[in-house]
Amino acid sequence: MPDPWLCRPGHVVLERDAVSELIPADPSGEFGLSGEPANDDAYRIEFETASQVIAGQAAPRFGRADAVDQAATIAAIRRAAATRGPVDLLAATA
Repeated sequence: MPDPWLCRPGHVVLERDAVSELIPADPSGEFGLSGEPANDDAYRIEFETASQVIAGQAAPRFGRADAVDQAATIAAIRRAAATRGPVDLLAATA
């Protein structure tokens, strides 16, 4: 990903089997991303989303299960780095 935190190009690049595929970051237009760096502000989106949840206007998009899965993924990445080998994430979280 050329810009993983802000996704300013408006897409991510998926590479598998030596083939690259551009995947739009906001295909439905829900977040108002245009692919134009001057118009796309990830911090605006984060602030608006958090504000809606705090004000009770929206439910959180990601719950406890997502947080647990993310923590397990980070632990697996650390294990892989420490052992310098692959880690089966499904086996690690079972």
